[in-house]
Amino acid sequence: MSDRPIGVTAIAVLNVLGGIAILFLGLNFPFASGFSTVFAGVALAEIVISIGLFLGSTWAWYFAMISWILNIVSGIALSLLGSSTAIFSVLLGTVCVVYFLQKHVKEFFEI
Repeated sequence: MSDRPIGVTAIAVLNVLGGIAILFLGLNFPFASGFSTVFAGVALAEIVISIGLFLGSTWAWYFAMISWILNIVSGIALSLLGSSTAIFSVLLGTVCVVYFLQKHVKEFFEI
């Protein structure tokens, strides 16, 4: 395994911050325990994926790609429903997917 690319580190940090933000968002819905549980599960998944990204785990690369593709699809759907901020989700997800398809990143994750 080679040295971790700086972009991988940056994206892993963003994933951790996103996981924390999702967790706090879920805590704002205490009246809907099922909804809060979903948020907590997604937050935990994001944090676990981030740890895998830091470590260069192959499984983390696949799960991160799935997460970003789902993020892109949901952002497109929300854009079609009139959300003006969902385009940022689409753009960020697209940048992450394109970056993680770069040769040096795939070599780091042994893909």
